[in-house]
Amino acid sequence: MGRRKGFGPIQLADHAGLSRWQVERGQTKGLIPAPALASGRWSDEQGEDVKARRE
Repeated sequence: MGRRKGFGPIQLADHAGLSRWQVERGQTKGLIPAPALASGRWSDEQGEDVKARRE
């Protein structure tokens, strides 16, 4: 079984070193964009961007 493309909310939080509530709050505040993939997941590029800007 292969890895799904992109990140779900739990995977995004883990990847970026954030808590799940921080991902939710970041979305509400416009700091984390809506998922870009048709599957409703964040792209790998978005995951890297969130990780780089987590501070």
